[in-house]
Amino acid sequence: MKVVAHPVSDESGVLALEAPDPKTAGGIETAMQFSRLQHRTGGIVWFHHRSPFTMAANICGMEWFGRWMIRKPDLCDHLIDMAFDHIFNVLDYWIETFGSENIAVYNSSPMESNQLISPKHFERFALPSHQKYINRLNRSGITRYFFHICGEQKRNLPYLSSIADWHHPAIISIGHEVEINEAARFFPEDIIYGNVDPQIIQSASLQKVDEICRKSLEQGKNVDAGFILALGCDLPVFAPVENVYAIKHSVTKFRESIF
Repeated sequence: MKVVAHPVSDESGVLALEAPDPKTAGGIETAMQFSRLQHRTGGIVWFHHRSPFTMAANICGMEWFGRWMIRKPDLCDHLIDMAFDHIFNVLDYWIETFGSENIAVYNSSPMESNQLISPKHFERFALPSHQKYINRLNRSGITRYFFHICGEQKRNLPYLSSIADWHHPAIISIGHEVEINEAARFFPEDIIYGNVDPQIIQSASLQKVDEICRKSLEQGKNVDAGFILALGCDLPVFAPVENVYAIKHSVTKFRESIF
């Protein structure tokens, strides 16, 4: 989907925002149809969302949100609170429909990347909502948690590990910017997922894909709680089929070499 404009771009627009309908806003109805299909087949129902910080930044665009973190922090807090409430209003709808025991939550946090904000701003604006989020998630009865820590977030890991009170093992997904053993050090009770660079899958040779995958597997085999070889972000639309297959082939070859 192409973003033509963000919903708000000034203070008056932020203050005039109203909470969207958690059952009909945006693509929620389509997402619910898909979740019903998952549930009908007996599978786990996945609930996908962005973190409160990322959702808040997307409401106005990071160019405005970044300025307001410095000049008008109360506006950022207001947007984060609105985003938090919306996430759980929708999640409550899913819980009412499917039951917490049948739901897995996928949370991604791309706007918290240190390529966009400093650890200082992460601690001030993002961390409190992450802590509040985990507390609320734990009370919901949901025990399956997948957390994608998107992009360069090495300097945020100490903060996130300090609030890692979710049910273990969770799945911690990392980008190629973060080393597997580093993520495992901060989240020793959780499964590490990643960290193949999507650009490699789109443009590199089969030999290069195999080389990168093997490097990740060599690190991943030492993760006590478990490791899943995967891309560090979305699969590129134009990735060659043979490169995608090469990931699975690398796992098979690696398994045969150590057993």
